[in-house]
Amino acid sequence: MKWAVRKRLRSILIIAMLCLGCSLAFCTDSSEERPVLKSLFSVDCGILLRGLQHGGIGLGVQYERQIVPHFAEKGYFGHATFNSGWHDFYCTSITLEIHSVWYPLSQELRGLYFDVGTGFDYISYFDTDKKKDDYFEKNPDGMNLTTYSGIGYKFSLPKNFLLDASVGFKFTYKAGASTVGLVNDVLQDGFLIGLKIKRVI
Repeated sequence: MKWAVRKRLRSILIIAMLCLGCSLAFCTDSSEERPVLKSLFSVDCGILLRGLQHGGIGLGVQYERQIVPHFAEKGYFGHATFNSGWHDFYCTSITLEIHSVWYPLSQELRGLYFDVGTGFDYISYFDTDKKKDDYFEKNPDGMNLTTYSGIGYKFSLPKNFLLDASVGFKFTYKAGASTVGLVNDVLQDGFLIGLKIKRVI
């Protein structure tokens, strides 16, 4: 258990250092005119790093758009294929989420925000060793329905970039697939800490 906590903290520290380095690189000119922020696009490098860490690959993208002042909607798509760490099975996953975001102190997508959302993780396992196809009576795949709530703050950076810091909790309220081995490490169910660089579009 202590090893798992230490590993999680190390991963968070690496991601935080990467994001901080990127933010410092962009902070070269704070005098430029700041555009009104009504839409955001970002690439989720966290799932990419976690996929690589577990012998696979991952990619996530997110798009957020203001509906009316103080309120926005956000969509997320993620995919990862990686070694589950359970026997010789690999896991492939697809994540889709929709969120509603409230900015109580800002009429654009900056500053303090509250985030609630729902979605699903489709999870499937496969074995590269064809001799073990009978390990399961059927292909172990299914869909886990999830909900999310969180709070965060978007800091303005030069060159139309933002630093998004957040904390939240992702909860699986209906499990249609098992999350064995290292699957939860990649899909991140439970308490989450986020630190992301986002681009204004």
